[in-house]
Amino acid sequence: MVAWNNFWSDVTVTAVWFGMLPALGSGVAGLNIAPEVPAMTMSRHIVFGAVIGILSKSLFEERK
Repeated sequence: MVAWNNFWSDVTVTAVWFGMLPALGSGVAGLNIAPEVPAMTMSRHIVFGAVIGILSKSLFEERK
């Protein structure tokens, strides 16, 4: 479980912090906007992932 979570954290950092935000003119990790942006983007991805995981859990459970 820990390795899986680390993988998605790495994906968030690589794709969002070093890809999307600089492409939008926000600088690396969005630091040109505000110093809180890196923590906000990481927490949003963790919360959204948890919600999607909880909501889709029933789709992957075996029905008895």
